[in-house]
Amino acid sequence: MLSVTGISAASASTLESAPVAKASVVAPRIIDGSIADFSKAPFAAREFVNGSFNCSASIISATWVLTAKHCTEGHSASSITFKLGSADLNGGTTVKVKRVVEWSEGDVALAELSTAYQGSYASLGGSTPSEGTAANIYGWGRTAVGAPASSKLKTAKVSIVGTDDQGWSGPSIVEKTVDGQAYKGDSGGPLVANGKVVGVCSGTNDYNAPDEVEYASVPASADWITSVSGVSVS
Repeated sequence: MLSVTGISAASASTLESAPVAKASVVAPRIIDGSIADFSKAPFAAREFVNGSFNCSASIISATWVLTAKHCTEGHSASSITFKLGSADLNGGTTVKVKRVVEWSEGDVALAELSTAYQGSYASLGGSTPSEGTAANIYGWGRTAVGAPASSKLKTAKVSIVGTDDQGWSGPSIVEKTVDGQAYKGDSGGPLVANGKVVGVCSGTNDYNAPDEVEYASVPASADWITSVSGVSVS
């Protein structure tokens, strides 16, 4: 579908080196999806490291961006920038990062911007969607094996499977493909259900269903997100 990172965290550059606690992990085998209507996800953002695209993300307030921890680990705040306010991979406003705070209990990170950005922000969901709930995923990940990052924001329809707390990514919401799936570069991107971001693209496992992807749980990290950023999760 879009371009999510496939394994533990869907970053374009760090996927293969991400730590793994489960027995094994594999990249999702489904891509597909479609070009997104940016008006439905104007909060979608992308992370660049030293000028190169690395991950997808969501802006949640004027000064805070939500992404995956595996997308920020090993990178100094000064090396990270975010592009905001555009569906084009290299379009929009580029904003530098003041600091990065990583959640100790799962694959979630918050980046504080050096300057405030005035635009649309994601609403964060504090409740885990029930099994079978329809949802959407967004990102600029690769659109095929070996392909570059998507030049446009993409989306795919997915369905909520349940939750998992056994992986290295910590408490997660598991989704399965309906018409597409995340791949490398979609890491850090949002899982949206009932109009709110409830997950951060993390990874997948191969022992049950390779078409299922784990998104680090926003409801599980809600108290931490609010304590760091001041953004409410409800």
